[in-house]
Amino acid sequence: MSGGVDSSVAAFLLQSQGYDVHAVYMHNWEARDAGGRACTSEQDWQDVQAVCRHLGIASQNVQRVDFVKDYWTDVFEPTLQDYAAGRTPNPDIACNSYIKFGKLFDRFADQFDWIATGHYARIELDTDGNPRLLKAVDPSKDQTYFLHQVSPSILRQTLFPVGDLYKSRVKEIAAEIGLPTASKKESMGICFVGKRKQFGEFLEEYLEQKSGRFVTLDGSVKGEHRGLSYFTVGQCARLPGEAEKWYVAKKDMLTGDITVVNGWYHPALLARSAIVSSWNWIPQAPTTLSSSPLRAQAAHRYHESLSGCSVYSIPSTNDHLEVRYAIEFDVPQRAVAEGQWIVLYDGDVCLGGGTIVDVGPSVFQLEQSEKKRRSNMTHECPPYFIFK
Repeated sequence: MSGGVDSSVAAFLLQSQGYDVHAVYMHNWEARDAGGRACTSEQDWQDVQAVCRHLGIASQNVQRVDFVKDYWTDVFEPTLQDYAAGRTPNPDIACNSYIKFGKLFDRFADQFDWIATGHYARIELDTDGNPRLLKAVDPSKDQTYFLHQVSPSILRQTLFPVGDLYKSRVKEIAAEIGLPTASKKESMGICFVGKRKQFGEFLEEYLEQKSGRFVTLDGSVKGEHRGLSYFTVGQCARLPGEAEKWYVAKKDMLTGDITVVNGWYHPALLARSAIVSSWNWIPQAPTTLSSSPLRAQAAHRYHESLSGCSVYSIPSTNDHLEVRYAIEFDVPQRAVAEGQWIVLYDGDVCLGGGTIVDVGPSVFQLEQSEKKRRSNMTHECPPYFIFK
């Protein structure tokens, strides 16, 4: 339980279904900023205890467990390393797979039959007892994107009580049963950044920034920036003195230059393919993938519109021991960046996903290559062919 409305209602629903509910609150972060705690940890813990008292969960069945060191090692440090390398990580995915459905599950696996959370997702078992991860009934709250790295063996013992409900109904239930947190606002953003900080300010405390220039595709200098880590592909660069909006198309980790383009859907922002590793299939990889591509729908950002795609298996080599996958999008996708997670779907079923380790050439690069190819063909052809 997090102290929020969703996990509190989840506990109530489980009680209503006859489960013997025990509550666990995870304490993952301790840092303070100048204005107070970076996270609302203490208040959240008090809210968990208040909800449990209201629901009649005995105090001896309410625990606060400390995962600060694990979170730092498995989530926070890798996130910093990704930003330092110019990638675009998602710590919420790592927290779910390594901490909540990793360390937490391992600690209590021998004591309880199920782990339940307030995530908006659903689970069904197929005829062989394998779990299928399904989108939530409420499409605006679906969180399968953040859960795609959870092991199928753990999903088999997981319950998502609010996954069949709309958020509006969850709030109604909280008010109907008089939960002390019924009117609590939903937490947003990354916990360790804190409410009083911008993300860039937070990164300054942990990463040495590499300053550089904003440059256009033709090499013109548009200004200077304070650090590569402040920007990700597709983000508005907010160039001073520019009336039009410019967007980040590329980051050069060696020179510090950031290539910017004018236009939300500039061809330099569009990619047709990506290479993905660290893949987790739910419940297992398709048996036909080695001989033919898999057709699916893909999302490379949370709440991104799904795009049709073909998935190809790339066999392991001496340089890459793990199996990787090539994703080819039916329609070029905007702002595909290394470090993001591509998640596959078949309708409402989440098939799993992995992290992007390489992005294919942009539409702009492909167009330039095609122009060069045609130009070379023209110069090489005899005159009679050109004018025939």
